[in-house]
Amino acid sequence: MSGHRSVSISPSGPDAFHAVIRPHQSLSDAAFEGWVLGFIAFAILSSVIANMAGAGPVGFFMGLDGMLIAGMFVAWRAHQDRREEIMVEAGNLTLRRYRKERLVEQRRFPASRLVLSRNDDPDYGCLKLQIGRQDRFFPIACDLSPHERTAFAEALCSALRQQGRGPVLRKTLSHALAA
Repeated sequence: MSGHRSVSISPSGPDAFHAVIRPHQSLSDAAFEGWVLGFIAFAILSSVIANMAGAGPVGFFMGLDGMLIAGMFVAWRAHQDRREEIMVEAGNLTLRRYRKERLVEQRRFPASRLVLSRNDDPDYGCLKLQIGRQDRFFPIACDLSPHERTAFAEALCSALRQQGRGPVLRKTLSHALAA
């Protein structure tokens, strides 16, 4: 998996749209493993120094805290190993979600009755993007920034319009910092 957020939109024909969205990762896998091992080494070294200074309970808890924090970061990183694929082909929009290369969710929507719901902020852009029909909506493109989400929504609408099936757009204006 690459070290950065991956968004690739590839139209493979006049009526096709395929987007793959991966969450942002600021460190490559090798750099992350090095950071975690360094953190564990620091926790063990601190624990040994505290034990040698005669503070056994402090040393024990320093080592334990270091291991638990490192475990938390590893679990968080494992949660980031996911991707979302959105495809428009043959009059259908297909949404697929993968976790660790396993398909965990797949939904298919007929493009003729599609509703695209956007929650926009005048300062930040598109905060939330949902797709569905009538009263059932599913969030899409959650791992994108507001600016990227806006560009994604425009590309998706354009692809649907090219098929002659433009979605119904519901745009809600809200302020992100409203009290």
